[in-house]
Amino acid sequence: MRNSIASDKHWNMKPNLGRAMMLAQRQLPEFVCDAVNLEGIPFTLPEIQTLLDGITVGGHKLSDQQVAINQAEAWRHLFKAIKQAGFSLSGNSPNHSMPSPARKKPWLGGRSEPAWSASPALTTGRPMPVSCPCATPTC
Repeated sequence: MRNSIASDKHWNMKPNLGRAMMLAQRQLPEFVCDAVNLEGIPFTLPEIQTLLDGITVGGHKLSDQQVAINQAEAWRHLFKAIKQAGFSLSGNSPNHSMPSPARKKPWLGGRSEPAWSASPALTTGRPMPVSCPCATPTC
């Protein structure tokens, strides 16, 4: 029978949600910086830290700053959901289930569409479409 408490097989460490959340929240500026840089927005880590402290950064478009702020809010929303035990990667969560696996689309020449995609509200700063799977107005 499988052990109900998972542990790392290499280091033999038991999961510690509190420590993991503390480390993840401490790295919020790095997560945001990586995400906006992947989108082609040239923010540096000190600029992201300044922006997350509520101070605007000169030399950048307001829309780019909004993308960074939206990224931070998305991470904070995820942290809050994890703390409240309202997030699950198993798809059993009523509010935030994982999308279905990729399916082959004839209009993509038989290729599969990506199974995971970023929310338009998180990446573009535009409002979430009505078809949001969680159907919450705060998404």
